[in-house]
Amino acid sequence: MNDISFLMRFKDAIHGRIDIFVIALIFFILLVSFAIGFW
Repeated sequence: MNDISFLMRFKDAIHGRIDIFVIALIFFILLVSFAIGFW
């Protein structure tokens, strides 16, 4: 039971980091597309 709770917590941590990474990636793509459009 302790291992299951640890895995769930680990999975939530990874999911949170993936969400932050995806948001940063989308923001970077928008920034690059804006820079290309500006040039």
